[in-house]
Amino acid sequence: MIKFLLPFSYFYFSRVKSLMGLIFLLSWEIIPNLIILIVLNQSGLNEGLLSFVKGYIVFISFYELGYIMNDTFSLKNEKDGRQRLGTFEPSKVQTFLMIALRLIIFLGVSWYAGFWKMALFYYFYIALGLIFTLHNLLKNKDLKVITFVNLALLRFFAPCIFFIKSYLFVQLLYPVLMFYVLYRTLSYMDSKGILNMKSKESDLFKFAYYALFLGLSILISLANQHFLPIYANVYFLFWTIGLIAFRKVFK
Repeated sequence: MIKFLLPFSYFYFSRVKSLMGLIFLLSWEIIPNLIILIVLNQSGLNEGLLSFVKGYIVFISFYELGYIMNDTFSLKNEKDGRQRLGTFEPSKVQTFLMIALRLIIFLGVSWYAGFWKMALFYYFYIALGLIFTLHNLLKNKDLKVITFVNLALLRFFAPCIFFIKSYLFVQLLYPVLMFYVLYRTLSYMDSKGILNMKSKESDLFKFAYYALFLGLSILISLANQHFLPIYANVYFLFWTIGLIAFRKVFK
């Protein structure tokens, strides 16, 4: 119970679980968000870091409610559901405590950060809550792919969306959709048996996925006269190379 109690701990011990998983999370979600806030949004190091911490705590406190719902309710209605909590089966009281603590932190940090003054805050988290609930309730695996796409997009932008300029959000849509959302969706579909991608976990597939997008990224960059698609494409290409090298050295 203790190790699942605090926000992020539930995510870590039920989904991340390992050093490799943590490195994956840092390089695939957290570092890109920090680059967006500090460099692209020109917030500066201190302000960018503080913005990320506030945005991420609010996000993970809320998002883990969906994980808890999935692991304690939806799992019972899934034929191929994965038991992510090991031998831990939370009682109703323990589940209530985990939910209550996350809601308190979500509301407290939202108030402290001033998010409650923003209309976008309400739109974003109402949408996230509805989509995650639908994702957990749907039994049709094909439809769950659609809700997963929604969740992946919202998940990536959650730590930074209340701080970045509107034009930057528009510029980020292509790289986030192609290099993050689509990749995660293919992995999700493969894990659920919807796709049969035998090479999906191979190093060649991971490298080729990002390498084959370079032409389109260059075209979109030239057409829109900004190079963010290329920068993002190159980042994730080198991210893949780095992960491959790390695995080969430490396996």
